[in-house]
Amino acid sequence: MTEKYGTNISGLTAFEGDVSTDGGASLIDTDSDGATALLFGPAAIREIQAGVANGDFAIPPDDADSNITDENPLPYFSITDTSSEAITAAVISDVTAGSGNVLRFTVPGGTTTGKSLAISRFVPVPATRNQAFLFVPEAFCINATATANARVTLAYQFYKLDQTTTTGTGDSTFETFTTISTKSTIRFTANQLRFNAPPDAAFIQITLTVSTTGTVGSTSTVDLCELRLITGNSDLFVAERTAPTTTQGARIVQESGVLKLTPAYGGSGSITLDAATTTSSLAVSGTAGTASVTLNNGNFLAENGLFRGERTAAGSAVFTGALDTDAGDRVRIEAGGTIEWGDGTSGTGDVNLYRSSSTTLRTDDTFAADFLYATLSVNAGNGNFNADGPGTTTLTANQCVFVSIGGTEYQIRRYTSSARYKTDIVPADEVVLEASRRIVPKHFTSTVDNPQELGQTRLGFIAEEIHEAGLTHAVAYNAEGQPESIDSVALIAALWHRVNDLESRLKALEAE
Repeated sequence: MTEKYGTNISGLTAFEGDVSTDGGASLIDTDSDGATALLFGPAAIREIQAGVANGDFAIPPDDADSNITDENPLPYFSITDTSSEAITAAVISDVTAGSGNVLRFTVPGGTTTGKSLAISRFVPVPATRNQAFLFVPEAFCINATATANARVTLAYQFYKLDQTTTTGTGDSTFETFTTISTKSTIRFTANQLRFNAPPDAAFIQITLTVSTTGTVGSTSTVDLCELRLITGNSDLFVAERTAPTTTQGARIVQESGVLKLTPAYGGSGSITLDAATTTSSLAVSGTAGTASVTLNNGNFLAENGLFRGERTAAGSAVFTGALDTDAGDRVRIEAGGTIEWGDGTSGTGDVNLYRSSSTTLRTDDTFAADFLYATLSVNAGNGNFNADGPGTTTLTANQCVFVSIGGTEYQIRRYTSSARYKTDIVPADEVVLEASRRIVPKHFTSTVDNPQELGQTRLGFIAEEIHEAGLTHAVAYNAEGQPESIDSVALIAALWHRVNDLESRLKALEAE
């Protein structure tokens, strides 16, 4: 007996029998014979599991066949009746309930508005100065008789040790008898609930009320199956299952509104969505423009898939935030993958970014001509960037220029010939005319490390010679001020200026 109870106090070592309620329900039983023996009775077990004493109504009132009143109370609950006993409640046997009982509220036909019957219960909660515990009351109702003029309301209030109120009052949440016609869980929504307990809280009072909002036409009932209190701690630790001696457990914690999942806490690990089913997915939702996925020195890997950012996408996931990669991050697209950007509407400007079989990075747009209205920034190197023009217009309408913006960073920019993009428009000056007379086309062999250019004999211009001729508008320079590339449109304009000059001179000679 001493080993059984862990004490040598004679009063306990000699104890046999059980502890029961006034009505005879077993709370603690020392009988250890047989597999069905319980150290704790069903009512005590329910309180341990659900946090509410007699929350499943396993213990009926002393007069089990009568309604609950002040003289015939529901064990562990208080009752408040403002209906002059018009609304009643009684414990009823129900084999579909785990405890075998439900609490049935009855609202007779003809009951007028403003009547109510409430049960309430004080539940101890751990006081904590850092408010690390949260409590969520819930009620589960079944088998209601439909009526729109009666409802079930759930509310709560935190109390101090001296049973005076403290901060933390739950706005009432309710369900009408109509919506409980089959079954319903009544719980608080995010904007109704103060999650964490106040630092001076010792109790939480849970109150469930049946009331009328209008005259009830015919007798209606609602069965309350269980009243429970869901609790949560500040940290949740998850034990390692497969290699507990070599791998640390995981930790889930929320700090300042940020939910943090740490696999192998104190070590290294990863988070994987189990692909045992074909519906595994990760959804990021929030206010438009603020929901985001951030990679801190990590990789976003899309294997044979599509990473999409859209305004609207009926029937598919919507990513309304931004993909923000810091130094060392990368976006990797495996075979068959595509990065798309645009407005998400087919035919009005979606653009694809992909790598072709020739290892050239390409962009194309089969819908609109001005897909490079924004710039594409790249680092200088041996790679090429091809801008494939739409099939609906000519190539010259969509030419691009590769220009330096400082250092070794360059941009591909679309030519914009419209006057809408220009100011201070004046005829070309004499400097352009003189420069055009000194520019001479040249043959040359390319040293660019590209299969389409390396070793090929070309016809064109030398950027340094155009610079020396004085036509600097047609030259792009690197960070050291050295000529790097030329603007063919500027050269054509200079040639045009020279042809116009020659034509004027010819007309003058013919007129003599």
